Amino acid sequence: MIMYNLHSKLRKVLEKSVSIDRLMLFDLSIYGHHPEYIQYLLNYWHQKKLSGQIIVLVSPRFLLEHADVVQLGQQLDPENIQFFPISQEEEDSLKPRNNSLNRNLRNFQEWFIFCRYAKRLKIDHALLMYYDTYQYPLALRLNPPCPVSGIYFRPKFHYKFFAHLPAGYSDIQVRWEKMLLNLVLSNSKLRTLFTIDPFVVKYLKQKLENPKLLYLPDPVQVHQYSQDQLNQVKDSLNIDSNRKLFLLFGALTDRKGIYQLLDSIPFLPEEICSTIAIALIGETSEEHQYRIESRIARLTSRYPIEIYRKYEFLPEELVQAYFEVSDFILALYQRHVGMSGILNLAAAKQKPVLSSDYGLMGELVKQYHLGLTVDSTDPRVIALGIEKILSSIFSDKDLVKMQKFTDQNSASQFAPTIFKRLLQNFQ
Repeated sequence: MIMYNLHSKLRKVLEKSVSIDRLMLFDLSIYGHHPEYIQYLLNYWHQKKLSGQIIVLVSPRFLLEHADVVQLGQQLDPENIQFFPISQEEEDSLKPRNNSLNRNLRNFQEWFIFCRYAKRLKIDHALLMYYDTYQYPLALRLNPPCPVSGIYFRPKFHYKFFAHLPAGYSDIQVRWEKMLLNLVLSNSKLRTLFTIDPFVVKYLKQKLENPKLLYLPDPVQVHQYSQDQLNQVKDSLNIDSNRKLFLLFGALTDRKGIYQLLDSIPFLPEEICSTIAIALIGETSEEHQYRIESRIARLTSRYPIEIYRKYEFLPEELVQAYFEVSDFILALYQRHVGMSGILNLAAAKQKPVLSSDYGLMGELVKQYHLGLTVDSTDPRVIALGIEKILSSIFSDKDLVKMQKFTDQNSASQFAPTIFKRLLQNFQ
């Protein structure tokens, strides 16, 4: 394991001339898109031989969970690309995200940690890799010691234009969210707000022209596999090759709709059950694993369906192989706000998705012909969706739309979009 001496590294950074621009990537998240985003940015920084330094401020757990990303920085440019973990004491002091009050308190805790390090490291500009967490500090003018930009993942005040609002989500909340955004956009410390939601940029530009808001492609780097590699993945599934395979990938929790999916199986005709298989692949807790296994045991004893499980984190280079050997991809999120990389990967591999009809994901599936949408909260409706997608024919026109979506979200567009704007901010 790589050992880190924070004080030694601090000294080396601060010994550099203060005239050199220092960009901080601030990200205390561990999973999801975040490690890949950092990789894309580091690779682009190195390939283009950009001047200055990148300081990546992360959780101590990041160093363990994503040692490959840290190692990449050392291989590319150990002097000018450096990872700093916050202290273990700071990590331990953070509130758990188990309720709304604690989540908001934690957001402020993280903000103050960021400000301390940005000041101490004399950062010239910081990119908040998950801006949504820090809306309130910026809106309240708890300003950082340096200018910031951020990536906005989950705007939802515009959902009413193409989907139902969630239960209890009122016009008052819509107005509140828009007010918060306007306050942030008017903050002189904010330089650019990147958003991976293309619709919110269009919506806001109808309401106000704001040069601080910029659309950012949600990147996917497409991996290619030999037939032997794909055959190995197929064999590992141990599923009848004559069955149509539905893949549910990612953290196997309530949020992904896994229980609604399992509850839909009794509503499927027996002839459908006998012709499909489901692969559940991703990390989960012991509690969820027990609940999932209990349900699967009951289902497979009564219905002629095959269900494969793999309860572990998969490296990115292996993930897409499972998409490629599947026939359909399940994206049954429960009232999910924002984008999902599942749509990007499915489109890149030209695999139709059965998706939630809610919000941004539902709208993208419809506009880009990525598959079918259903009310993912209702097991009966999911069962009908499975039947329908099995009999659907996806035309060349649909495949062209899928490819357009993939091209729009190419990894080759992600880092250039960010750095072009950030370098303008440095000038």
